Amino acid sequence: MANTFAPFGFAESHRLGAAPNYQMGATKRFINPTNANPIYFGDPVIQLASGYIAQQTPTTGALQVSGIFAGCEYVSKAAKKIIWSPWWPGVTSDVVTAPAGGQNTGFDVSAKIIDDPLVVFRVQANGQLTLGMIGMNATFAYGISSLPAPNQVSGIGNACLEVTATAPPAVTAFPFRILDFIREPPGVNGTDFTTPYGWVFVTFNNQDFKVTTGI
Repeated sequence: MANTFAPFGFAESHRLGAAPNYQMGATKRFINPTNANPIYFGDPVIQLASGYIAQQTPTTGALQVSGIFAGCEYVSKAAKKIIWSPWWPGVTSDVVTAPAGGQNTGFDVSAKIIDDPLVVFRVQANGQLTLGMIGMNATFAYGISSLPAPNQVSGIGNACLEVTATAPPAVTAFPFRILDFIREPPGVNGTDFTTPYGWVFVTFNNQDFKVTTGI
């Protein structure tokens, strides 16, 4: 059955050398409460010099990532309580923050990112995969222009593995390493490798904990 292009971001699967356990191990980071740009569940993120994280922008050259976004929480002015969200909607007017010149209230936006350097993710490719791509490095993209915006109900983004505009062998410092194709269960979307848009397992390649320099 031909695959359908329906990217879902980078979904945690398991750890290198270990069986899937479906227990997300995440690190706490922070989002600038004035950041009006959404960050979706499964998006690659980058650590900024400001101490905050932001959605990483894909490029055709060397690219480092900090991890994969896995939700956030903040105190909502409207709800008057802590809100947990699988995505950062960029609605800055609803976040309770420290007053000007005041101490940090602790109510700024805290985020979870998956940044274990040995974690393995499932991700959909945006084109035709070949067996020779296994073991190569790859960058990522955010869907295609004909797709709707990421799901703003579930918060799941449309990040995907870039294999069309920028072929995997091009740059050694791409953020991800292709490990294997997802072939099972047969007949499920993403398992037909005779057609484009297959699913693959990837791990980090150029990531904060796999390089010796800081930000």
